[in-house]
Amino acid sequence: MDTTAPPKPVKPKIGLNVLSCLFLIMLGLLAAALLAAFVVAKSGLLHVPIFSSYYVAPEPVRLLQAKPVTWDDFQVLLARRIYAQRSVAGGFYTIHVTEQELTGLLRGVTAEALRDPSWEVNLDQIAVTPDYLEVFLKLKWQNILNFDLLFKLKPKVDENGAIGFDVLEARLGDFAMPTSLIYPLVGNVFGRDLGEWQLKIGGANAIKSVSLLDRGLNIIINKQ
Repeated sequence: MDTTAPPKPVKPKIGLNVLSCLFLIMLGLLAAALLAAFVVAKSGLLHVPIFSSYYVAPEPVRLLQAKPVTWDDFQVLLARRIYAQRSVAGGFYTIHVTEQELTGLLRGVTAEALRDPSWEVNLDQIAVTPDYLEVFLKLKWQNILNFDLLFKLKPKVDENGAIGFDVLEARLGDFAMPTSLIYPLVGNVFGRDLGEWQLKIGGANAIKSVSLLDRGLNIIINKQ
């Protein structure tokens, strides 16, 4: 007859398992918090100790000086240049616009769009290269959030003779942004979409093309 006592059941170490789970949860939360801090620092929206020391802000190709100009004043400027070429031979006008004049227009639009005192504009300008327009904005909201924005745009002329823009590149801080996000972002800040930031001159189909130059652009307009 076997008198060996049956083995005692082993009780699970519940306390140890709970501690292990809690440790893993805390480790996961810590990793998520560190990742969030890194993303925020990388965007430049907030200063995050330690992480922000690795932040590389976008820089404009050059700094420009210009006084704000309204849309109406800008179009009057173009109209005067068209009128000055009324006796020039040929089937079209060539209107030159400098990057300082474009910057003045942007600053006029920015001042009108960001009338809310919670916004502070530290820098807004448009530089022109032979390949793209570079729009640079450095904004602050409530003295808390920083927006370092850089857009590279390519002007285009649609079938109705209106100038519009394609977004080639967009950056928020040190992050490259999908160009599809730029339209609602700029729309929320400026009250209208970038795709609607158009300019008409001389009626439908008047504008033939836009040529980018170094530090300026030419607008080619059909004589009608």
